[in-house]
Amino acid sequence: MSIIKQVIRYIPGTLIPALLTLLSTIVFTKILTTSEYGIYMLGLSAINILTSVFAEWLKQSIARYLPGVEEDDKVINIKNSILISLFLLLVIILVISLLLTPIFFSNIYLYGIIVFSTIFNIFYFIFLVVLQSQLKAGMYSLFNLLLSVLKLIIPIFLIWLLENSAQQILVGNMLALIIVTIPMFMYIKFDLLKALRSYNHLETNKQIKAFFSYGLPMLMFFLSAQLLNSGDRFIISFFYSSEQVGIYSANYTLIYGGIGLVSTPFILALSPIIMKYKKLNESSKVQNLISKMTTYYLLGAIPVIVLIFLIGNEIVSLLINNKYTTSNQLIGVISIGFVLWQLSIYGHKVYEVSDKTFKMMIYSIITAVVNIFLNLIFVPIFGIVGAAWATLISYLLYSGLVYYGSQKFLPWIIPWKIWINIFSALILGLIGINLITKCGFSSGTIVNKLVLFIVYLTIYISYLLMFYWRKLKTLVKQRNGVY
Repeated sequence: MSIIKQVIRYIPGTLIPALLTLLSTIVFTKILTTSEYGIYMLGLSAINILTSVFAEWLKQSIARYLPGVEEDDKVINIKNSILISLFLLLVIILVISLLLTPIFFSNIYLYGIIVFSTIFNIFYFIFLVVLQSQLKAGMYSLFNLLLSVLKLIIPIFLIWLLENSAQQILVGNMLALIIVTIPMFMYIKFDLLKALRSYNHLETNKQIKAFFSYGLPMLMFFLSAQLLNSGDRFIISFFYSSEQVGIYSANYTLIYGGIGLVSTPFILALSPIIMKYKKLNESSKVQNLISKMTTYYLLGAIPVIVLIFLIGNEIVSLLINNKYTTSNQLIGVISIGFVLWQLSIYGHKVYEVSDKTFKMMIYSIITAVVNIFLNLIFVPIFGIVGAAWATLISYLLYSGLVYYGSQKFLPWIIPWKIWINIFSALILGLIGINLITKCGFSSGTIVNKLVLFIVYLTIYISYLLMFYWRKLKTLVKQRNGVY
């Protein structure tokens, strides 16, 4: 199945949930105070970080070993290994949670919510990656959509029934996870009894060891990634307050969700396909596919960043309460950082297919340490804008490490000539709108800013077409069967 078809099948399960996540942000920021919303985001960040610590090694191992496996006995063995691994994880989490209970006893209710939300979050994402690995894009989309709907409806019902608080939203999210994971378990056709009976089988133990060997470096990578995405919230809370966390998180979530609308379906579709190429030892196809996807993503992302710099704050003001608005600079910096992160995700696929996950781990740890260091310097001086700059610099560092590190084994091919033309188009477009504003065109209203964006986009597209018009015509003719 082509990557475009896979992307299309993932769109309902990523586009609609992403829109619902944005809607949830709009609703919850209107219902909660900035301080209470900050507490909610801190709780959510804790759940995401804990999920990475306990589950990412298994998620990435499933994505590595399950795609392309068609023999029934091998599929059953992998599923049994997944269930045993999940059972061991559950035991470890519960034991650690009980040992730590006295420390968090003063806020035991919130602590319990975080612990059990983490457990069901792990189940959900493990089941989801199984569906992705078996190219069950339709069911992946269905369950992802169902969870997003329930994560909006149940918290609103609890808030209406009880009180406006962050804890009600977190409880609602946990209940939504419980409701969705049960039918997911049944659909995947896990057999718990067979899995437990296979605990001492040689093949099962071998598979679990393979999971651990491949996935352990990935655990550190995704833990570092979560610290990059969420760690700054805790630093902002330390130096300022949960109110500033709420303002920063609301803007970050809107940008993260908005740009992710476009990028997520492509990344989901890309992973199992390149793993199939890996099994066929077709490294050149892996390189070419990653190179193309990276370029296409950059091509589409740059106009989005320009639009965000122009009208980002106005959009935030329209979507959520004015108390969360800050500046276009903050929103623009966040958007550049996220685009850099997405580019690096495409790039580090060459590490995944080459089993170089240890290198990914080292790069991610370096980047996370640098990010924490920069946040500790920037946040006290520049506030939440400093946190955004620290994240952007860290993402840029990681992208650079991934690119230069890959040259030693399976290079992440970047077509620099095309990228230079893309950035040249960007610069010309910015010069164009700058000249218009200097000639007296006002950029004070959102309508005028949209006019400036249309001018920029016209220059951007026209410049690129000037270079690639012939190539575009050739591709169209080939698709129409002329050649």
